[in-house]
Amino acid sequence: MKKVAVLSGKRGGFGAMIGLMEMIQNDPLMELQLIVTDMHLSNIFGYTAKEVERFFPISYKVVFGQKDDSAVERGRALGLFVSRMVDVLSEARPDILITLGDRGEVLSATIAAMELNIPVAHILGGDVAGNRDGNRIHAITKLSHLHFPSSADSADRILKLGEESHRVHTVGATYIDFVMQGRFTNNRDVRRMYAIGEEEPYAICIQHPMTLKECASYDEALSVYGALRDYGIRTLVIYPCSDQGYQGTLRALDEFRTVPYFS
Repeated sequence: MKKVAVLSGKRGGFGAMIGLMEMIQNDPLMELQLIVTDMHLSNIFGYTAKEVERFFPISYKVVFGQKDDSAVERGRALGLFVSRMVDVLSEARPDILITLGDRGEVLSATIAAMELNIPVAHILGGDVAGNRDGNRIHAITKLSHLHFPSSADSADRILKLGEESHRVHTVGATYIDFVMQGRFTNNRDVRRMYAIGEEEPYAICIQHPMTLKECASYDEALSVYGALRDYGIRTLVIYPCSDQGYQGTLRALDEFRTVPYFS
C-alpha cells in the first residue's frame, strides 16, 4: 500500500483537493495521510479543521505558530514550520507528498520533503500572481517532482524553468471539480441563507492583503469596502487569508460591520 500525504493550510485550497483525496481514500492500494496547518488551526480564521474533519480524518495537525501579520513574524513561522514538517514527515514516511498552490507553508513543507527524499507532486504550479506568491510558486516548482498545472500557459512556464516534459501534466483547475459535480452552494441557497430577495442583486467581495506592501492593506481594503458601501449593493464579504497585512484588512472590515447590507 502506498502512503499518500496531502498538505492543506486553508479552506480554499482544501476544497480544491477534496475530489482528489476522495479518490485516494477509496483506492484500496493507497493510504491517505492528511496534514493540516496554518489557517485551519487558527481561531481567527474560523478553525476550519472542524470542517475538514467532516470529509476526512486528519492524520496530523501541525501548529504554524504565526503570532501577527508582520513580514518578520511570517518569515519566522515559515522557518519553524520546516522543522515541524521534518518531524511529521519523518514519522509518517509517505511515498509522496501532494501540495497545491503558492502559499508559504507549501514551500516550507516542500523543503522538508526534499531533504527527506520524499517526492512532491505540486498542483497549480506555473501560475503568475504578480506578487510574492509568484516568486514562491516557481520556487516550489523547482523543488517538486511532478507537476499538475491548470493551463497550457502555466505548463509552458514550468517547462521553461527546466522541468522535464514527462513530469508535467496539464489537468485543469481542480477548483472546478465540485462545480462540474454540482457540489456547491447554489444561488437559491445563498439567497435563503442571507435573506436576499429573489431579484435583489448582490456582490461577493474577497479582499486579501497586499503581500508586497502589507502596510497598504488597510487603506486598500477601506477603498474596496467603501466603494461597495457607496454603491449600496448587498455584499457578502469573505475573510482574508493569513498573509502579511491581514490584520489591516480585518481592521478595515471591522469599520464596516454596521453597514446593514454587509454580511
